[in-house]
Formats: sequence, structure tokens, C-alpha cells
Amino acid sequence: MNVYGGFLPLDPNIGDPGYRNGSSQGIYGARVATKQFLKNLLRYGDFEAYHFFNPGRYKPQEAGEVEAYFGLLEPDPRIKLLKLEDFGKAMQETNYLVFHSPQGPDIAQMLYLRNQISRQNIPITGVTHTISYQFQLVNFLTLPLIGAQQWDSIVCLEVPAVKVMKNHFSHLQNRLFQQFGFNLEYKGRLDSIPLGVDTQTYRPREKQALRQHFGLPNDKVILLWIGRFSHYDKMDLQPLLIAFKKALEKCSEDRAVLVLAGDDSRYDYAEKVTAYATQLDIQEQVIILKNRPRIDFPLLYSAADVFVSPSDNVQETFGQTVLEGMSSGLPVVCSDWEGYSISVIHGRTGFRVPTYWMECDETICDYAPFLPFRLNHLYLSQSVCVDVEQMSEVLLFLILHDDLRSKMGRQARQHVLDTYDWKIIIGRYMELWEELHKIASHHALPLQQSSWFRPAYFQTFQHYATMTLQPTTRVRKTPLILTSTGSNAPPWYEEMDVKLQPEIIDAILSHSTDWIAVAELEANLCTIIQTTPEVFRYHLLYLLKYHCLSFDVDTLEKAATDLRNLNVEGHREGECQ
Repeated sequence: MNVYGGFLPLDPNIGDPGYRNGSSQGIYGARVATKQFLKNLLRYGDFEAYHFFNPGRYKPQEAGEVEAYFGLLEPDPRIKLLKLEDFGKAMQETNYLVFHSPQGPDIAQMLYLRNQISRQNIPITGVTHTISYQFQLVNFLTLPLIGAQQWDSIVCLEVPAVKVMKNHFSHLQNRLFQQFGFNLEYKGRLDSIPLGVDTQTYRPREKQALRQHFGLPNDKVILLWIGRFSHYDKMDLQPLLIAFKKALEKCSEDRAVLVLAGDDSRYDYAEKVTAYATQLDIQEQVIILKNRPRIDFPLLYSAADVFVSPSDNVQETFGQTVLEGMSSGLPVVCSDWEGYSISVIHGRTGFRVPTYWMECDETICDYAPFLPFRLNHLYLSQSVCVDVEQMSEVLLFLILHDDLRSKMGRQARQHVLDTYDWKIIIGRYMELWEELHKIASHHALPLQQSSWFRPAYFQTFQHYATMTLQPTTRVRKTPLILTSTGSNAPPWYEEMDVKLQPEIIDAILSHSTDWIAVAELEANLCTIIQTTPEVFRYHLLYLLKYHCLSFDVDTLEKAATDLRNLNVEGHREGECQ
């Protein structure tokens, strides 16, 4: 039985009402990709069950919860939402093929839990989205420190991302050796599987009705950009305006318009773009559609003739919109940058415009740990040049040649159908996971040791308490509490449902009607109700906390400050002033 394992919350926006209702505001591409991955994993994945562990869960799964969280129209009995505390038991009872993180490459916590608790060699995989934030160096450093194995993998969205991850690990390995003299090697794998695209949602449609719907001209070539309006961590659109102006100067100004559409809820960047279009005197040929609902995006692609994306930012790892444009039957004009260099076939499905860079980042790197990541990425991107002259030439070429646009659009659509349809992508993941699982099954379980990643709270903070309870300490039930439920029950936070069991509370109370040593009570209950010393002690301390049990002070090993025997100067015991 193939079972998929994962952890929630996969993404805070997946279950957000605004996200489910189709808002594009505040939504990053990685979050959309995560949702699309899960949706298509459920559709095409060869799993009999999907288990998602939620660290924040303390209640049983409720009716309709899965459908609401994943946006399903009907119940899917294969999906189970489990408490994190169920992980150990699940490892004993379930043969998981893989545990996967579709929202990012930081799989350290999953590796830790697998290594600390599991008795199986289960592959752990994550996926690269953005891999340019300075703080991620610490996350990547954690992977070899925490014990990534050769059956674990960071799945990179394309070959350029594989190179980035190799560079990250090489940088960490070299610097650590130079500074501290030890060699730390990442032993996991770096595989390459791109994102997919829903080729039914993003498909060619009749243009005229859609243009009328959006108020776009029917008699012009429409160049379209869709994305997040952000010069900080997406792309600078103003060089595109320059290239568009140069193209217009070489043909009739009434021949084409440039439509820019997307989320502008953060930085009001669209205003800067509008102002610059006015400065260039092309404001009549530039149409900006801000904060449109996501349902509009597939229709906008279908209404357009060419998709453009001049990415210049290291924050961009893959470029989902390029796939959406090609799937919609559009030729693409994009920068020759990151994943675009793989997904767009130059001269067949579109044109990749050269980009230029050189090393000038010493100061940026020096201050990167302090700089807000948006500023950091802006400073870097302003040194990345997209060839405006060549962009202008290919835009002009496509504006003037209707047959070429149609031919390249058909080829782009077919390229996506052959390579990037979600059914194909999920199939590649299944092949990878089965390969990793086979490797894992041929290796002995690594020696389990308590990880440095695991805190030692009691050992670290035990000196805060006046004393530590000893096995000889005697306790007794107080008249305050009768049972774990009812009007005389102790306080109960609903989050404690995963930690406290009423039957254990009742058992402790029923066996402590008279003074009894902690060690004796522990031995009795661990035998009678088949619990562990850890669980017993947690419940014992809970009952002591709420005065359901009292101490025999004479059996406390260390003398405590006993307020009952205070003799403060000028006051007598029991006297109220």
C-alpha cells in the first residue's frame, strides 16, 4: 500500500477564505504552485492514502474540513489530517513511500523527526521555489548537520536551480573548512523536476469575446505580462517599456498594446510603471489591470497574442507564468534568465533575450544578513541587464508577423503538453519517490542518537524550580477535585487535548485517596493503564498544578519556603491585619 506523508500547514493561504474565493492579492507564485501541486497529486498520484500531520492540530478531523482546506468539491476518503503526536504511532503502522514538502527546500524539521522517531528509512524530499534569501544559508547548513541521507532529495525546478543548490552547499562547505577546519558534506541528492501547468485551464480560446469582456482592442496585437507588481522581488518592468516604445517607433503606434496585469497590493509599483509610460509618451498603448481575481488570468492569456516576461531577479527560480502563457498558445518573449533558459525553446516556442551581469556585489553580500530581503534583491537586480535592443527587435518581429505568432504559439502549446502537463510531472515525482524508496530499503537503519536539533528543556531549565520532585515524595488527592470532568473538574485548555487523557487523570485521583509515594503510584499506574513514566509524570504535575493533589511536605527532599510556618516579625501565624 503506497502512502504519501506530509506536514501542515502546507501554506497559510491554501485554507484562507480570500485565496479560496479567487483573490490574487498578497498571493505569491510559490503558494499557487503548492496548491496546484497538491491538487494534481491527488488527481494523478499513485497513492492509496495521503496523511498530513499538522503541528497545530489538537482536535480530531471534522466533517468537511479536508474539502475546505484543499478546495475539494466532494470528500476524498484517502486524505487524513493527523495530529503531530500521531507521527510515532503512524511510523509503526504505515509503510510510507515518501514524506514530501511541496512548499520549499527547508526539510530539516522533517529529517529531524524521521531520524529521531521513525524506525523506517523513509525518503524525505522538498522542492526549490525561492532559493536566494540570505537566511536560507542557515537552513541549508542544517541539512547535513541534521543527517540528510542518500535517499533524501531537494527537487530543483530546473537544471539552473540544481547549479544554485550545488553552489550553496559548496560555499558552505568551503567556508566552514576555512574557518573551522572541518568538512561538512550534504549527502542527499539534488534532482530536477519542473513545475507543471493545468493545460485544460490554460488553453487557447476565442479571442474576440474575451477582448470585449476585458475592454481590450480587437484590432491590435496584444503583448501581455502577468505577475506580481514588484520591482523588489519580481522584475523591473521599466526596461520592457523602453523596448516596447522602440518597437512602436518602427511600426504604426496603433499596431500593438502592452497589457500589464497582476497583484499590486503591496508596493503600488503599477503607479511607477504608469508614470514612466507617460514619461515615454506611450501611456495610450500601455494598459494596466491591477488586482484582478485569479479566475481572470487564464482568460487574459487567451485574449493576448504574445506573452512577455523580462525577469531580472534572483528571487525568480522557475517562472510559472511562462508555462501558462505557452499552454495558452502564446509565443513567449522572455529574458534568458534562470528557469526560462530551459522552458522556452529559443526560436521555436518564443525568444529568449540575452541578459548581462558581472561581479559587483561585495558590499551587498557584506550587509545581506541585515538588509531586508526585498532591498537586497532590488540592489542585486538593478545590476542585471536585459538587452533592451534585442528585446525591442523580437517584439517588433512578432508584432509584424501574424503567421509566425500563430506557428510559435502552436509549438509552445505542444511543448507544454509534451513536457509540463501536471500528469507528466506527477508521474516523474512517482518515479523519483519509488527510486529513493528502493535505495532506502537496501540500507540499514542509521544508528539513532538524540539530535542536537532536539532541545533538552528540563535539563536546561531545571534549576529554575525550587526543587525537583523525587520518587519518595508523597502525594494525596485533595477535596477540591472529584473527577476529570464535571463542575469540579480542573481547568482545561482545548489545546491540551493532545497531551492530557481523562482516564489517566481519573486513575491517578482514584489511586491517591491516601498518601502514596510518587514512585509507587507511577509503578502501579504504568502497569494498570499501560502508560509510560513520561506520560504519568506529566499528568501528575498537571494535577499538582491545579491543587487536585497535595504534597506531604515532610517527604520533600529539599527544604522549601513553607508559608504555613512563617513567623514574620510583628505578625503571628494565621493573623490577618
